[in-house]
This record gives sequence, structure tokens and C-alpha cells, in this order.
Amino acid sequence: MFLPVVTTILPYINALVIAIRRMVDALATAVGFELPDYSDSDIYTNITGGIGGIADTADDATDSTNKLKKALLGIDELNILSEGKSKKSPGSDGGSGYPGLDDEIGKKTNSYG
Repeated sequence: MFLPVVTTILPYINALVIAIRRMVDALATAVGFELPDYSDSDIYTNITGGIGGIADTADDATDSTNKLKKALLGIDELNILSEGKSKKSPGSDGGSGYPGLDDEIGKKTNSYG
């Protein structure tokens, strides 16, 4: 319901805005004001230099991270020692060490599934 009205009125609004813009440009030119020319491509040269600087900084950060990793002592790293074959202690199989209690807990928790 609203969209057909907008599509009918929009070309007239667009034409009005273009006419106002041309009148303001003509008035500005008559007064002596000149708009800057943005079609010159030299204004974008500093942007590409900045992008190159970002890439260099990222490379430097990567190098610094690798140097830090190499500088760490072996003691600074986490070493997981495997457990040897030793006597089985109560609860080492995941249970509590009380087979009767483990069975009852198992029955109750299986009823949830």
C-alpha cells in the first residue's frame, strides 16, 4: 500500500533535489566559490602507503612471536607425562572404588537417557 505511493512520488522528489543542487551550484559560482575537484586520483596515494605499512607491521609481529616462542625454555612449556603401568588405585577406572555404589549410580543415571 505504501510502496506504490513512494515509487510514484520518488522521481519528482529526485528531480526537485537535482534542481535545488544546480541552483546552489550556480549561486556559488556567481559568488565566486569554487567546489574542489575530487576527480583527481592523487588524493588516494597516501592510502596505499598506509596499507603497505600495515602489512609490514603484521610481518614484524609474526617474527617477534616466533622469536618469543623460540626463547621459551623447555620448562616454560607444558609437558604431559604418560602414566606408566602401575597398580590400579581405587577410582582409576573412573569409578568411586565402591562397585555397589557405582552400579546404583549407573542405574539411576541411565534412567535419564
